[in-house]
Amino acid sequence: MQMLAQVHRCAVLRNFDPDVLSPHAAAELERVGRLLDRLNLAPPSCSRFPLWVEAEALAAYMSRATDSQRSLWHFLAKSHEQILNIPVSIDKVRSLVEGRPTLLVLDAYDEVSPQHRKAVIECVMDIADDMQIMRANTAILVTARPQAYEDELRAHKFEAWSLEPLTSEGAERHAAVLVGSDDNGERLLDLFRVARSESAILDLLNTPLHVALLVALLAESGLPPTGRHRLFSRYYHHVYVREQGRGGELGVFLEKYRDLVDELHRRIAFHILATVDEVSSHKGISADSFAKIARSLVHETELAEDDEETDVVHQLIRFARERLVLIVGVDSDKVGFQVKSFTEFLAAAHLVRTSDEHLIRERFRAVAALEQWRNVARFMGAAAFETDSLAERDLRDSIVTVLAELDRKEFAGVDALLLRGAELAIDLLSDVPDLEERYRRHLIPSAQTIEDLDNRNDALAKVAAADFDDRRIVELAGALYAPPAVDRDRNAAWRFLNKLAEHGNVGAAETAREYVHSVAPEVLPQLLWDIAVPQVVTSEELVGLIRQADPNMVRGSSGARDVGLPKGWAASAWQVLHGGSAQLRINVKLEGLWHLSGPRSMRSLQSSTAGLSAPPAECHPHWSAWALVGQVLEASGPGIADAPLRAFADMKDGGIVKHVPWPFHELLAGALPPSAVAVDAWYTAEDRWRESGVSLLDVETYLTHGTLGHRAAVSGFPFGAVHWSLPGRRDTRISTLARDVWDMWHDHRQGHPVYRAHVAENVLLPMCDYALKYEIGAPEPHQVRELIRAMSVSEETYLTFPTVCHALSQCPSDEEFAEIATRVVRWRWSTGQSRAEDPSAHNIIGQAHRLLDENVFHDLSWNIARQSKSSRTWDALTSYWITPANPGQAHWPLAKLLSTQGEPPSRREIARAVAATEFAWDLFEVVENVPFWSDETRAWVWEELLYQAGEPWMVYAPDIWRRGRPARAIPLAALELPTLDSAPL
Repeated sequence: MQMLAQVHRCAVLRNFDPDVLSPHAAAELERVGRLLDRLNLAPPSCSRFPLWVEAEALAAYMSRATDSQRSLWHFLAKSHEQILNIPVSIDKVRSLVEGRPTLLVLDAYDEVSPQHRKAVIECVMDIADDMQIMRANTAILVTARPQAYEDELRAHKFEAWSLEPLTSEGAERHAAVLVGSDDNGERLLDLFRVARSESAILDLLNTPLHVALLVALLAESGLPPTGRHRLFSRYYHHVYVREQGRGGELGVFLEKYRDLVDELHRRIAFHILATVDEVSSHKGISADSFAKIARSLVHETELAEDDEETDVVHQLIRFARERLVLIVGVDSDKVGFQVKSFTEFLAAAHLVRTSDEHLIRERFRAVAALEQWRNVARFMGAAAFETDSLAERDLRDSIVTVLAELDRKEFAGVDALLLRGAELAIDLLSDVPDLEERYRRHLIPSAQTIEDLDNRNDALAKVAAADFDDRRIVELAGALYAPPAVDRDRNAAWRFLNKLAEHGNVGAAETAREYVHSVAPEVLPQLLWDIAVPQVVTSEELVGLIRQADPNMVRGSSGARDVGLPKGWAASAWQVLHGGSAQLRINVKLEGLWHLSGPRSMRSLQSSTAGLSAPPAECHPHWSAWALVGQVLEASGPGIADAPLRAFADMKDGGIVKHVPWPFHELLAGALPPSAVAVDAWYTAEDRWRESGVSLLDVETYLTHGTLGHRAAVSGFPFGAVHWSLPGRRDTRISTLARDVWDMWHDHRQGHPVYRAHVAENVLLPMCDYALKYEIGAPEPHQVRELIRAMSVSEETYLTFPTVCHALSQCPSDEEFAEIATRVVRWRWSTGQSRAEDPSAHNIIGQAHRLLDENVFHDLSWNIARQSKSSRTWDALTSYWITPANPGQAHWPLAKLLSTQGEPPSRREIARAVAATEFAWDLFEVVENVPFWSDETRAWVWEELLYQAGEPWMVYAPDIWRRGRPARAIPLAALELPTLDSAPL
């Protein structure tokens, strides 16, 4: 990411007169230009001023900043003050962002401790909202290691990109760039091809870093290492010998003190990781801490006769500020390593630097249980399995045992659900290609674990496809053919079988082929996403399966792979089954203020749906609806009338309604069909929205006529296809806009109920939520109740908790209260703006207890408990809902769990609540809000809920797992290692 920022920085500098650039800037421009030429890359077409932010540094700043300065704007200003050594105001940073294209990079998000991640994301989203209002041309990029990222940014509209492992061909292309095109480069590339042909090496070459390391080692000796640990070990030796061979003062020092420098690398690496949340970042430690470690180490070392301790320490400090093998100055006051993988490799070497095997085993157990130390454990395990010493066999057995215990609840408790043992086992299978057969059998996960570890199964299939014999394939097939009542993850087993097939496992291919030809049409869309072509089915067979598949059963979106389908109906239907991309949606603003997003663009869909209008014979009946979509997109059909509209009747019950172009979405949402298709008008309308946005006139036209007729070309917008969303910044102008929309909506109370319902649900109700959140001109409670009555009862409808309280307050009659309460419990609630006290919720609970039947009252109380943390609200819940419960009531187990009388709930009471709740996830949301529990009690209940529910996917939910448990540091005392405080001065 630093290189990306540097490329953009140089692109900006190219616009300046070379004569005004400093010699350093000119040299850097030339260096980056040569690098881009070497990599066959062009400079960015849009030069963006880079705003590079280390996520961990931002988290540290946010934890100590005052309220008035707790923003990313202030952090950027402070950062540039340090760089430029002059005062920088946030207004100057804003002016920079407004005046030119920028690139905001939040690097190493995974390095932020879990308890600080929410604050960091809120910072990024606040500045993103500001930039959007400023109409700034800014790209925002957040980077993280995949194993420590749980996709929490997707909820904030970020698009997740994953760096795929290098293919064999990709690795060779990268090596060719690195070696150059001269004779020596051709020789090295030939050596690389030979090394790549060995399976033990091929599995290592999945990242550019590993390719670069191998090229360097081949240039040195022509012989490749086998195994990831050996690769790093050989590279460290290669760099050491290279630096030593350069001679001079450093060369002499390296030759004289090899053991001292090696041990310094190991200790520095360990202390960087051990103190990452205290005094360092993952890249380095302070110069003072480095000096302290160096002084302690030199004191332990037998020096040459003519050397003094003080002189040797000063030499180490001086060398490290520039480069001491792999140690470099990473900042003005920090010393460390440029690549984190080297830090982890050397820290692992430090942990195994003892002859006490029992101690190594306990150290491995300690680091393997912590996510932030996972790669250290990975290097430790690989080192044990790669050694040729017979004395290490007991240690290998101990590692296998530790990995198994990490995934068993009787040993690891709720941490077993994280499956860290299985993940490390997969890593070791990849890192040690020549692993003995007996250890491979121990390390390969069971079929049940594979179902629970879906995110790592691609890596497992790549390194262990040959290990899955008929017995293991039969175990996997058991998940596919299990009865519906048995809780087995068919999707994970299916995906893994196809990955095995892609890597040459014939038994897996035969099993997958037999299964896919046996399932019902409604199951096929989900299976075809992951089917291996041509290993499981050929392209021709895939076309037949697409014809059989029910397109109404598409439940999400996924990028469509190129599987060699010919252009035409099959290729377009393949796109339909994948749901399409979010980039196909229309995103505009109402009066330049209010975001409207969600409608699927006809113009964007044209290229991907060509051919749908002429489906082949013997297709699933639901493809006829898509044939009509194709006719309209091609503007070749007879028109939408009552007869062809019947083809859409079944679509309403399927998830496909979210993936059709906006005119059809409107029809499925209840809009009146036009007398004739207005395709030209629809395309013109899309162009108009993109160019000019949406106005109040479009709202009025929609309320009167909808947006499917010819007048759409000049006025109207498909509000029935809009997603519910809120801006993230307070803007008082929206209050006036909301009043104008309300007046139009209210004036059309005799209009078409469907159009009024869409504007109420997708525009006015979110505006109400927004006004309550930011306290800017919220509508009266009676107005909110009028909106709620106008809306259709749908599980897709969202309300915020403050809006519900607002609607149920000040009801003029008991009948109206009961009517509104009965409606809102059928919809989804979200938290909205948190409130310390909410007297209206307290009163609502008492009134609901008096007026509502038991089931509606329970649902209302349950939803309030999931949303509110107010002590007064929970007093009311306790008085009317929790305490009155008795063993004869259906929700008694939940009430017993939440009871605050006496001791915290017992394990038995938690187990009963889990058994009585349809979705155990809901319990976490309620438990999080109980204001009478201490943090320790809440964390204990969370752990027990996870343990009792036994669902691994729940563990990866950041809002539950990370907020419920404090970050755990590595226990230094248990590892019997010195700390910085114990080092002599």
